[in-house]
Formats: sequence, structure tokens, C-alpha cells
Amino acid sequence: MGLWRVPLLIGAAGWLLGLILASGLPWPGTLQRMAELLGDQWHRVSASDETESRVVIVDIDEASLKALGSWPWERKVLASLINRLFDTHQVAAAGLDLVLPEARDRQGDNAIQQLLQNHPLVLSQAFGLGQSQPADAGEVTSSWPASVVFASGVSIIEASGHVGHHAGLQPRCTGHISWMPEDDGVVRRLPPLLRYRDQWHASLSLAVLACMGLVPEKASITPRWPAGQMLSTGVLDLASDAQGLWSIPYARSNRAWLSVPAYLAYESAEPIPALRGAIVLIGSSALGVSDRVATPMAASQAGVVVHAQATAALLDQISQIDPHEQSSWLGIRAWTLIQLLSLVCIALLIISCRYRRYLSLALLGLIGSSILIGVALKLTDTQQLQLVAGPPIGIMLAALTSLGWGLRSERHTAGRLRRLFADYVPSNVLDQLLAEGSSQRLAPSREQLVVMFVDAVGSTRLARQQSPEAFAQNLRSQLDAWTSLVHQHGGTLDKYLGDGLMAFWGAPLASPRDADRALMAALAIQQSPGLSKRIGLACGEALVGDLGTSMRRSYTALGEVVNRAERLQREAQADGILLDEQLASRLTTHRVVACGARLLPGYDGEVQTYRPA
Repeated sequence: MGLWRVPLLIGAAGWLLGLILASGLPWPGTLQRMAELLGDQWHRVSASDETESRVVIVDIDEASLKALGSWPWERKVLASLINRLFDTHQVAAAGLDLVLPEARDRQGDNAIQQLLQNHPLVLSQAFGLGQSQPADAGEVTSSWPASVVFASGVSIIEASGHVGHHAGLQPRCTGHISWMPEDDGVVRRLPPLLRYRDQWHASLSLAVLACMGLVPEKASITPRWPAGQMLSTGVLDLASDAQGLWSIPYARSNRAWLSVPAYLAYESAEPIPALRGAIVLIGSSALGVSDRVATPMAASQAGVVVHAQATAALLDQISQIDPHEQSSWLGIRAWTLIQLLSLVCIALLIISCRYRRYLSLALLGLIGSSILIGVALKLTDTQQLQLVAGPPIGIMLAALTSLGWGLRSERHTAGRLRRLFADYVPSNVLDQLLAEGSSQRLAPSREQLVVMFVDAVGSTRLARQQSPEAFAQNLRSQLDAWTSLVHQHGGTLDKYLGDGLMAFWGAPLASPRDADRALMAALAIQQSPGLSKRIGLACGEALVGDLGTSMRRSYTALGEVVNRAERLQREAQADGILLDEQLASRLTTHRVVACGARLLPGYDGEVQTYRPA
């Protein structure tokens, strides 16, 4: 369990972070800004270029101002334009993205009032939201909804201040054109329904559909889990955030909109085919009218495009076989699906981290979070993205943390291996161990080893004949030479034993040629100049690994085979080599000669011995 502890903790922390971010709590400013930019990019990438024929913009552009006069126009000009839209061009409905707070020419105002009574024409009103509080101007009226049922705990947008129509106009249908710009000035959200002076006011897009009779007169507002609310009308379900603000689905690119210059609609005596049967929104792109806004689709465009996007999105939902199909994903279903997918990704990250698959770890973090964000964007609106984008963020942070911890662990293991093995194994073996970077090589385990003991003959006599300094220098030179030969033949130095040494083959890296390599090292030591020596070799199972204490680390081998090799070394003649039967049977390139059975100290029975041929 210890090997899994850190990966499990990192994975659990990543999933918990995603859960917290998806709980509806406010995000830190940087993360919120990143979510907004991601949503903007998604709108630009996924927006359709297909021409939107149901909603057409009649644009009061620069050419229209030049042809019909500077803004504001006389009311009779505006009335003639609207009348021509209904009578000549046969539009289905019209919405004015214009506010008429003051009376103008009586004839024109009377004509507009007549149009308001006889046609599905929606007059706009503007309200102050948040910090904005315009001075009251004109009057406000409400035409939809007739009643609203709202559950306890839902948030109602309360407006402050208004700019409405003048008292000479009594519209049947009105809608508000107020929205809530973000801190960066981009219009991403608007209230589909707001409250002002005990009256409900629908957005322009919703009011147009209601004026056409496409939306029932009653509405309800209910909480939406985990954070937000739902405006339901029977044919529409609009998911909004906890403040009651609806994220506008910018599903059409700017190339998708049909825009007819206002002067052309005004002057044309023949019907314009694009206008027949369409919902018309009258607005202005002219710079002099000052109705320009920033949206996810452009840094500056006519404000009427925002309402066109909203109207088309509402028509999309109404036209579905099941209008509630999309909204069913905007709550717990989408949230739960994203959480389950994130758990799968986190589990894969934990496994990759545990087994040190660092490339897989990095790819999983990148691909997993990207797929989850894609699923979130596909299933939900951009407001819901904040609720479901938390798990991808948690996954990516868990992947980066796991990667950092894994690399740190590898460096620690490499340093430990280097410190422990630098003096005991050949440099090429050490390089291979460091390349593998596995701490499993340090853990004690049972392995098949070939153990060799070498002991100098006559060192006691030499110590009496030489000074301690000279004897130490000679012995050090002799041990250096023997150790070098052990390393040359792939052996591991276990320890020095006074005037001898112990070495073994088979750990930390094993080879099928360990028996022959051990004998080759023994023969090389036997033929090396200097002191005479006795050598014993034995083969068998031993416990090998980091068997030191908390005060001193030691990579060594323990077992009966170690004792047998040491006993064989004692029985060997000066400059002789003795092998046991197990080692002799594993040799493939060397011949040996039987030396008979011997009774070794500490052994009840005799042991068959051999020597190199």
C-alpha cells in the first residue's frame, strides 16, 4: 500500500479540487477569466456559417443614414419603414432594438401606435442592471409573462432605473434590451426575465416570440442543481446561473446573418424575398448611433446581433421534437457524467504514476482534460461550463503534480542507487540501474547468486616483515586489482574482509552467463601478480538487497550459499580455486574437474567439489 499512497493522495486531491470547482462556488478571478475565454473560443470554433433565414436584421447602417437622413429619424420615417416591412415584405414579426422615450412628430407617433396595435411589433425598454442606473425616462409596460411561479431560493434580477417609451405609445408587446457585460466588456449574458417595480419584463428575443403566440403566457423559475436556475415556459427551458443570467448561445457566425439595409427595405416597392415570413430585428450598425458592443464573435459589432443570436437560439429549442431534451443535460446529468469521466481519468493517472509511465501520465493529463472540456462544451451551455470545467482542471493539476512527484522520486532513487552501488558494481551496470531508475532493485529479494570469496595467503607473515604503512599500501593495491577484475566480469563487490573480499553475480542485474563470468573473474584473480590467494565459488539461492540498518546502508547477500563459498575458499590450496556442484552444473563455456567430496566445517554431509580444468 505504501507504493500507492502518494499517487492515491494526488489523485484524490485532484478529484476533490475538480469537485469543489464544480460545486457552484465563485471561482478565483484568473480561473473565471480562463473559463470565459475558453467559452469565447468555443463559440468562434463551433459557430455555424449556414445562413439563418428565420431571423433577419434590418440594419440602420451608414448608407441608410445617408439616404434617409441623420439619426434620429423623424417618427414618420420609422413608421413608414415598419409599415413597409409588414405590408410589402410580409415579415412575421418585428422587434425594435431602439428605445423611443420622447414624443416626436404627432403624425409619426400616431402611425407607430397604429402599427403596435395591429401587428406583432415589439417595442424595447432599457433597464439598469448591477452598477448601471440610468435616469428614469419614459414609461415602462409589461406584456409577458402574465404570471410567474418561482420556487423559494431562486434569485430574481431586480432592475434599477429605466428608459422606456413616451406616454403617447401604448404597445401590446414590449421587451427589454438590457444585458450584463463582463469585466472585460464582452456581452456574454443577459436576463431572460427581470423584475422592475413589481412587473416582469422579458428580453426582446423572448418578447418577440411571445408576441407571435409561440410561448405560453405562464412561466416558472425553479432551482437547477448544482448551481443556477431554470426558466420554463412549457416550450422553452432556459438555464441561467445563480443570478438568473442566461449565457447567450452564440451558435451562428457573423457570416450567417442576413442583413438588409434599412433604406433598401424602406424604398423597395417589391417584396424582398429574404424578409418574407422572417422575424425582423431593427437595429443599427452605424457608428453615429453608438450601438456597438463587444461579443465573443467580434470585438465590436451591432448590438442587435446579440438579440438575433438569442432569438435564433430560442427558435432552435422550440423547433425540437422535445424542447426539454437539451435542458435535461444542463443540470445533474451533465454534471454527473463529467464527474464519472473524471474519475476514470484520475484512476488512469494514478496507475500511470504508480508504474512510472511518465509519458502516459503527461498524455493522459492533456488528452483527458481536453476530452472532458470538449464533452462539457458539447453537452452544456457556456454558463454550465464553469460547473463542469472544474474536473478537467483538477485532472490537469493532478497530472502535473504526479509528474513532478514522479520525477522527484526518480531523482531520489537515482541518487540512492548511485550512493549505494557506486563502489560495488561496474560503471556500465550502474548506468543501467540509473536508466531503469527502479527502487525495486534495493528491496531485499530471493535471487539465484554465484558467490565468490577471495583470501590472500601469507599476509600475516608479510605484515610482520613490513611497516604498517607499507603493508597497508600493498594490501590496498592488491584489493584494487581484484575488485577491478570483479567489475570487469560483471560482478558486484559485497565487502572487503581484511585481506580478502566477497563478491557475487546475479544481482542487482542477472545474466544467463553469471556462472561463467564468475569463474572467469576467479581465473583472472588467480593469475594476477602479487600475493597468493585462495578462491571459493558457490551457487545457490540467497536473500540480496539493502540489508543495512538505519545508521548504515549496505547492499549485501545472506544465505547458506554465502557460507558454502566461504568454506570452499578455506579448503582451497594456495593459488587454487574450488567450486561446488551447483556452480559446476551451470557452466557452459568452461570445463571443470571433480576434486571429490569434502566435509566442510559446519556441514553434516560431504560436499562435492570441483576445480577448473
